[in-house]
Amino acid sequence: MLPDVLNAMVAAGKKRVLSGSYAPASFTRLGTLLQSTDGDLSLDLCFRRDRKNRILLSGNISGQITAQCQRCLGPVSMQLDLPLELVLAERHSGDDRTNADRDRYYCDPANLELAAMVEEEILLSMPMVAMHTDDDEDCRKTYQQSVAGVAQRPFADLKNLTSRG
Repeated sequence: MLPDVLNAMVAAGKKRVLSGSYAPASFTRLGTLLQSTDGDLSLDLCFRRDRKNRILLSGNISGQITAQCQRCLGPVSMQLDLPLELVLAERHSGDDRTNADRDRYYCDPANLELAAMVEEEILLSMPMVAMHTDDDEDCRKTYQQSVAGVAQRPFADLKNLTSRG
């Protein structure tokens, strides 16, 4: 069972390793983007400090999520396998931004909200527009049928207004 809030400073000092899972339904922002919240997302996390005494978080998020295809509006499964390599830093810590060897996750390291961090990493990895691959026949057929319907021309009546003189 993963804790809701973790003291990352203590975890890094003890080189703590965490494993567990989250249900996609537990994420508020991600849940609104998904067509199905079934399944679990697995986490393997390792906390440690580097030579500069920064708190490092490495690990992996894996699992499968089901979003809505924006072409056919059907379900599209996306396999997640997200490696994590983050520096946990406070926003006003004076951390040297010129040494950008790792991505930074700004938080209160004494009160790291794991679920919020995981949700944010998943959101950052998702495509802007979820769609099936181009070679998915069912998706293309559904899309072509919807496009082949009656074409709407909302400005067609403007032509009549200009001919009235």
